[in-house]
Amino acid sequence: MQTQNGNPMMRNQVKSAPCSRVETIARLLTLIAVVSACGNELASKASNKPDAGVTPSGGSGQTAGGGAAGKSSTGGGGNSSLTDAAPPLTDAAPKPDASLPDAAPDSGSEPDAGLPPIRMLAIGQLTANGQPEIHAPFVKAATVWLDNLAQHSNLVVTHVESPNALTDDELTHYDLIFQLNYVPFGWNTTAQAAFQKYISEGRGGWVGLHHASLYGPEVTPSSETPWTWYYDFIGQINYENYIASFASATVHVEESAHPIFKGVPATFVVTTDEWYVWDKSPRPHVHVLATVDESSYSPPSDIKMGGDHPVVWSNEAYKAKNLYIFVGHHPNLFQNTAYMTLLQNAIFWAGTKAK
Repeated sequence: MQTQNGNPMMRNQVKSAPCSRVETIARLLTLIAVVSACGNELASKASNKPDAGVTPSGGSGQTAGGGAAGKSSTGGGGNSSLTDAAPPLTDAAPKPDASLPDAAPDSGSEPDAGLPPIRMLAIGQLTANGQPEIHAPFVKAATVWLDNLAQHSNLVVTHVESPNALTDDELTHYDLIFQLNYVPFGWNTTAQAAFQKYISEGRGGWVGLHHASLYGPEVTPSSETPWTWYYDFIGQINYENYIASFASATVHVEESAHPIFKGVPATFVVTTDEWYVWDKSPRPHVHVLATVDESSYSPPSDIKMGGDHPVVWSNEAYKAKNLYIFVGHHPNLFQNTAYMTLLQNAIFWAGTKAK
């Protein structure tokens, strides 16, 4: 059946020339059959329309890429109904709003769906020591946003709560690791070695948020051996402090020409974050792309770097495209247009290997 402007068109039109009663009845029956077929086709299309609502993942689900159980995957315009094994959200942050945008506004970065898939492993911890992890509300909101983004692009997302099943072989199935909230000192030695090889050899890209810079003697348990390779990778900084009561602040873009800032304003406000303080600025060891203006903290805080305070950077000493974005604590970030645009751009930039 041919269609035009979404409306079915019949191949055979009934002619107006005189005809016998038998011919007339035959043609009427043919017309009825064609109309019925059109109706069935339209009904079939309607029933196959992708559902925009996606249940956040956090436990068992469909496995992908030959990986281990405990994963769940979404992509290629499809929709997954995923099991959420995490406890209910705490009062630390509101539940993800069902009215939140499906994906970031069109900044020109979302690729054509005909491009090769970008296979992304999203690491988002939901529980710690049997309790909801502090960033679980953010992870849940991010999962909804990522799965909807995957429905409208060439992104294929696999969700896991821990990196500790990762091996060299497992990582061959992914073009990008998206570290939503997992701390560096929580990786086991096998996963560490696999990640180091993945990044050092440029096998895929990496985007790390917020907790990915929670490194150093202040937070690393004494029973854990320091991951010195990661210390160099993250910019040779040690975590020291944070604004526990949260503060609003203005982020300043330094490299507006970088692809991750396409459609992102030169300054934008983040209303609720902890604004980590490290022992020094990573700037001598990384390419800083954005900073936070500490004088814009609201309410004001004495917990500051006291000068240069990078919050987005890339370490170009490694073959892999990589990006650290400090912002990533509160689920209300998925109501922040600038942040969603930045995150979408970062995913497609880091997930696409340089030609």
